[in-house]
Amino acid sequence: MAMNYDLQNEPSNDPDPTEAQANELEAGGLQLNRPHYHQEELNTEMNYSKRKRKVTDEVLSAVGNISLVGCVKSVFPIVAWLPEYRWKANFTDDVISGWTVGLMQLPQGMGFAMLAYLPPVVGIYMAFLPVLVYFLLGTSRHNSMGTFAVMSVVIGHIVLEYSTVRSSGNMTGNTLTLPNWNLLQSMVLDGFIVAIVSYAATVSMGTIYAQREKYELDFNQELLAMAACNLFGCFCSCMPIASSLLRSTVQCLTGGKSQLASIISCCFMAVILLYIGPFFEPLPACILCGIILTGMRRLLLQVTEFIDFWKLSSIDGMVWMGTFVTVVLIGIDTGLLVGIGLSFCSIFVRGLKSYTCLLENVPDTDLYLDFNRYNGTVSIPGIKIFHYSGSLNFVTRSVYKTSLCKALNITRELKQHENNVDSRRLNLRYLVLDCTRISDIDLSAVFSLKLLINELENLAITVLIAGPTCSVYNTMRKCKLVGTEEDTREVFPTVHDAVIWAKNCMVPRPARISVDVTRF
Repeated sequence: MAMNYDLQNEPSNDPDPTEAQANELEAGGLQLNRPHYHQEELNTEMNYSKRKRKVTDEVLSAVGNISLVGCVKSVFPIVAWLPEYRWKANFTDDVISGWTVGLMQLPQGMGFAMLAYLPPVVGIYMAFLPVLVYFLLGTSRHNSMGTFAVMSVVIGHIVLEYSTVRSSGNMTGNTLTLPNWNLLQSMVLDGFIVAIVSYAATVSMGTIYAQREKYELDFNQELLAMAACNLFGCFCSCMPIASSLLRSTVQCLTGGKSQLASIISCCFMAVILLYIGPFFEPLPACILCGIILTGMRRLLLQVTEFIDFWKLSSIDGMVWMGTFVTVVLIGIDTGLLVGIGLSFCSIFVRGLKSYTCLLENVPDTDLYLDFNRYNGTVSIPGIKIFHYSGSLNFVTRSVYKTSLCKALNITRELKQHENNVDSRRLNLRYLVLDCTRISDIDLSAVFSLKLLINELENLAITVLIAGPTCSVYNTMRKCKLVGTEEDTREVFPTVHDAVIWAKNCMVPRPARISVDVTRF
């Protein structure tokens, strides 16, 4: 039968706890009164059942919800936001913002095109047609598309590698060799790097301002928008585009509210291309170089951020330094690949670096905390609680066992395979495995856990499992670790339920409480 317990770890005999709870709340405290559960009891009482997922039904439901209007709004976000645009309130701000960004687009476009060893007019082309396409398909309200310093450096490296240099006395005389199939195959890797850099820069900038201005950014739609921008841009000899850090910042700070600011900027660039462009043709290269250095100043100053990265996370600091050194000593393309590889490695390392500890009780509560970090906790005689946070799989299963044995100081006993050890010598009769933070468990980890539990039971230690999530519990049941008629392992919905059960097994109180341990 289920029993009522309060936070004092004692059975509750109060037939009407309402008045006591009210007094407790008035005193600034909190009193809980609920039944004591085994996991199977809770499952039965709450009618637990595993959700059956039918892929066909989900597909049919998704297809049935498709509408023509929804598809148009999804592919062309402008159809959704333009009718709701507040012309009186925002149009003036967008005009001012677009005019300001357009003034920046002209020198930056020419300068960054030269940085990529392309004719300066290419930068002006990039500020026109691709921006119009992004206006129709993009979801960011503040991204200023066009040339970007990092992209220009990457493109310049590729142009130098695959171009035919015509010695004409200056760098603008370089022309890009028309690609053939052999050249196209060799440029696949470079194209992949360019796509990654372009998409990452654009999405990063869009995310920053979307969070600041409280609107959503559709990552998939951004990928489609950038693909369309580059597709149409290639007909104007444009290089791959990206969002500019400086121009996007200016577009936001000058009051830009939507991509209508980009339309104003495009109109300005159209006037430049049609009427004023020839006046900028003899512009000295030194002026454009100054513009390039000004635009790259923030990128160069990012070197100073290494110390901050290292203080926040040594792993992120090593990724930063490894990428930086590779770019400087070998090249941009190799450095980017090394950076991506190190980032994946850091994710893998963090997955292996799980958090483990022994928990102790906060006096007069049902809370259990890491006793190494909280000095006010108290231990429970004869009971230890082992906490593990992370994924438990074939890679981390050995880490789990090692950490548990080290925490309990029973490594020697397990290695010697001692049987019938007096548990009083270990000062341990019950071990509660806190599974509340185990996000996932695979089959190999379940079998390893089963072997570990058998070894602990040989040391006269009873193992209790507490707080497994539904997915973890289902995997344990499938592997017959719990929930079968043959097993003798107790499973509880919380750590506190397990501790109460263990304490009452060590100190039976038949006069005050009774426990029905009937299996379901």
